[in-house]
Amino acid sequence: MKEKKTDDIEAIIRSKNLKEKMKLIEDLGKEDSPKALQQLISLLSSSSWSIRDKVTEILATKGEKILDKLINLLEEGIWFTKASAAKTLGNIGSIQSLPHLLKFIDDNNSVVRENVYEAIKKIVSKYQKEDIESKLTKEEFERLKKINGIF
Repeated sequence: MKEKKTDDIEAIIRSKNLKEKMKLIEDLGKEDSPKALQQLISLLSSSSWSIRDKVTEILATKGEKILDKLINLLEEGIWFTKASAAKTLGNIGSIQSLPHLLKFIDDNNSVVRENVYEAIKKIVSKYQKEDIESKLTKEEFERLKKINGIF
């Protein structure tokens, strides 16, 4: 049954029934398959804020194993994909994400900047300043310190 739902993702995502879309996304989040994970990650590129927000919430539970895929979206996606990737990285909360997020703190798009700022703030709040400093290059840490309201 789950495989059928996964196979039907494109048809349901095109559906006008938001409740049905959210249910499918939740079902995908419960699956533990590479295919379901890839489909969830691809939904961060959806034009729907509702879909991206739901997917962001679910992907955050997958943890550090998806950092590389999210960083790739952050670096190569369009603005709303970058914003969603940044939000997910912030929700995961890994220091490893900071150097990549720092690259986009001055992005041309205000939504990307805001999501990157919030992600950095969320990550920084989880760690001691010394732990963060030890994981970043001197240049990265200096740049981080210059961001208003981070420390």
